[in-house]
Amino acid sequence: QTKNGSLLKGVLRFLGLAALCSVGLSALAEVREAGTLDELTSAISASADGDTVKLTAAIEGAVTVDKAITLDFNGNAVTGQIDVKSAGVVLADATTAGGVNGNVNLKAGAEVTVRGGRYVGANKNYSGVFNVKAATLTIEEGTEVVAGQSGNWDWGVYLTSSSTTRAKLVVNGGHFSNASHYHGDMIST
Repeated sequence: QTKNGSLLKGVLRFLGLAALCSVGLSALAEVREAGTLDELTSAISASADGDTVKLTAAIEGAVTVDKAITLDFNGNAVTGQIDVKSAGVVLADATTAGGVNGNVNLKAGAEVTVRGGRYVGANKNYSGVFNVKAATLTIEEGTEVVAGQSGNWDWGVYLTSSSTTRAKLVVNGGHFSNASHYHGDMIST
């Protein structure tokens, strides 16, 4: 009985430790809120991979995302350029009422998944709403990509490969309007 009791105690300790670890790991990811450009910049800077930065108001200005975070627009608009320099970035809930008005630039090696929202180009000639330079962009269901209105080679997604890395677009749903869907040398759907 002592041997079986010890075995049972050991199993229970293991299960308790496993449950504690599971809760502990999910509790490590933080949600930071930002309502101004300075707060957004600080929240991204203070974030660790896996964290979420959630907007509480519309923001205007240039932003750089250099960590594997979720940028939750929370239905708010961002007017300006967003540069992404990291793999594992998620852009979420830039709703039709708000959205991103500008360009999202994926730098070499970046991997971005877009989960819903409205993304409108900055009306620049020869560019895309998403400029993908030797990086990977995945568009999910519920996403609307609206190219700029300048009329001169505006693209929903503009793909540019490097000599060693190809740009990649994966479309798992969503809607493109006002111009060509993509420009570049590689697309996967």
